[in-house]
Amino acid sequence: MSKDMYEIDDEELDNQQMLTSQSTSQVKIQYRGMIKEIDIAGQKISVIEPSIVQDMQVTVQSLQNYVIKLENSLRNMNLKFANLERKIKSMEAELDNKVNYD
Repeated sequence: MSKDMYEIDDEELDNQQMLTSQSTSQVKIQYRGMIKEIDIAGQKISVIEPSIVQDMQVTVQSLQNYVIKLENSLRNMNLKFANLERKIKSMEAELDNKVNYD
């Protein structure tokens, strides 16, 4: 009986299935909140869930933009306050000149 190069006998198939089942049983993935814990043949690797990192990047960028807007708003308020102080001092000086203390 000649064997074609693409044919696999039953013994080879059993060996391949055993190797596959052994390797898959040695890899375990557990989700612990934001952490994905991968156990490969007794060695544990912890990885932060990528979607959470992306969400955090979006949140940080949003907060940075918000801080920039707040800084601009504060700068504008300080300018307005300084202008009001100048006007008040100018009005005080004008009133002081008009008041007769006699």
